[in-house]
Amino acid sequence: MNRNDLRMSLFHLKKAYDMLPTDYETVRLYAIANVFSGNTDSALTLFKEAISIEPNNAGAYVNLGNLYFSIGDNENGQYNFQKAQELNPNILNKQNQ
Repeated sequence: MNRNDLRMSLFHLKKAYDMLPTDYETVRLYAIANVFSGNTDSALTLFKEAISIEPNNAGAYVNLGNLYFSIGDNENGQYNFQKAQELNPNILNKQNQ
């Protein structure tokens, strides 16, 4: 993604995901690339997978919440933000710094 080539980023992240489907960082990055490419359904699935890999990772819930807010699903966005704050009460404060 540093080269501003989203298509190639998706290609390589898909390959990484196929090899490491339970690696949190790989799944997270693949989800983010899908967000940038407009594949929100895939991104939602991947962010949920990331949460299943690291269910106590507050940042994972923030990522999912942000995506829900961006597609207009405020109820699920708020739910995920609340879950993130339960795990780390300061997580949303860090996002605003």
